[in-house]
Amino acid sequence: MYYGLNTQKNGDQVEAHFRTRGAGRSYFAYNVRQHKVTLDSTNAGPFDDVLLKVYALNTESNDENTLSDIELHYSNLSRPAANPGSGSLIRFGIDQETANSAAGFIRNIKLDLEINQGATGQPVILATTKATSTGASDTTARGHYIQNIEISGTCFGYSVGTSAMELFTNTGVNSLGDFSGDNVANIIFRDLEIYGTSTSININSACIDRALVFENVFAETTPSLGSLPGKVLDASKNVRMGTFRSFFDSGVPSTSGYQAYRRLPDGGIEMWGFATAPSGANTTINFPTVFAATPQVLVTCNAAGMGSPLNAVNITGSKFDVNNPSASTVLFNWRATGYF
Repeated sequence: MYYGLNTQKNGDQVEAHFRTRGAGRSYFAYNVRQHKVTLDSTNAGPFDDVLLKVYALNTESNDENTLSDIELHYSNLSRPAANPGSGSLIRFGIDQETANSAAGFIRNIKLDLEINQGATGQPVILATTKATSTGASDTTARGHYIQNIEISGTCFGYSVGTSAMELFTNTGVNSLGDFSGDNVANIIFRDLEIYGTSTSININSACIDRALVFENVFAETTPSLGSLPGKVLDASKNVRMGTFRSFFDSGVPSTSGYQAYRRLPDGGIEMWGFATAPSGANTTINFPTVFAATPQVLVTCNAAGMGSPLNAVNITGSKFDVNNPSASTVLFNWRATGYF
């Protein structure tokens, strides 16, 4: 058996609970709606085990060129050794069905994952595709819409030298095509944990118009977000992905050298600290993480009851200097706000 469940422009309102062993592709759904699927698989390539897709055809309506309301509970444990080729465990994407351009629509997709690495030679967990009718990488804006994608679950032991997930990018190992110029919004990673040394989430964030959300997410590797548009990132709630965190501090509060930051829901970031400014000199404060643009900086010199005029100067996205023109060394608080 090659396909476990195959619904190609036919088969809306499907609920299925099944197991596959040795199938070529466990679940293939394109241009359909309203699926609720629980799948237990041990497949590992060389093809995508789950393929969720739109084949966009210019002679069909937007409704016909749509994949929507797919809820997938996917388990893949103890896979055998395999050569994944260009396949992934799960892939979603939009292909042109003919040489005549048409827009495709992917909406309301929920993926709940239970995955371990298995043996060697394993594919990435999740990838995307945007392709021409010949299967080549498509980097032309087509008016595609990808909206309301939610990813959750637990992935163990990803230490195979690849990213764990590659989305909307043409530079990954398993992804294809560039969604820049299309309409991508509400990409949500929630209640997700990825363990292992190769657990990064690689996203071409430049194509996301609204709401890239991380909430209750842990990964051992720092994500690659590319050129992130301002004010679309929400990583404010319990996020720790390598060095990328919703909250970070170092040092001891109320002690010179203490620094901290927190991410805000609208893509903002707030940093603060406590430091010492020697008399008659500039003191450089390096931010614990970098702002996308020059932030606003406030310094107050009443720490520990001391008073002296201080000036924040030479402000950049990565640091600022504090000028202390007085004859005394003073302790001071500082606060900086801006966007990531």
